[in-house]
Amino acid sequence: MGLTTPLIGGWTLSMSNFIDNAGKNGNGALMPQTFIEDPITPKAKAFIEAYHKTYNVKRIPSAVSAAQGYDAVYIFAAAVKQAGSGDTHKIKAALEDLKDPVPGVIAVWKKPYGKWDSKSVETHEAFRRENVVMGMVQDGKVIFAHDEDRKRLSSLAKAP
Repeated sequence: MGLTTPLIGGWTLSMSNFIDNAGKNGNGALMPQTFIEDPITPKAKAFIEAYHKTYNVKRIPSAVSAAQGYDAVYIFAAAVKQAGSGDTHKIKAALEDLKDPVPGVIAVWKKPYGKWDSKSVETHEAFRRENVVMGMVQDGKVIFAHDEDRKRLSSLAKAP
């Protein structure tokens, strides 16, 4: 069709089904991301390498999903540890007031959730603007669309 305007879409453009089916036609597609399969920190590098080895793949099919799930487990485990109990009410209270930072592959999570407040969209949403970058499809993988985003995510994910 001769279109030269880049495709801009949701995070799902980073998934292998889009990348593989689009082929070279997907190059330049842009999407918001919270994790890009790029070893920007030692923890991200270890996570990526372990995933590749465990599942015998060269690219994580949905890197955002894998990284968010990985970090969520660590945040939950930190809340259970802080609660000192399997009681769901105590775990919820701990999640809403985590005392210690939780190192993840996306970020070092410092109080990712607050006590529920129906008037604030941020109380039960761990991600903030600083966690989101633009990814771009290039030759079968997602890369950082902007180097300053790579630097910002790298600094957010460094251990305290």
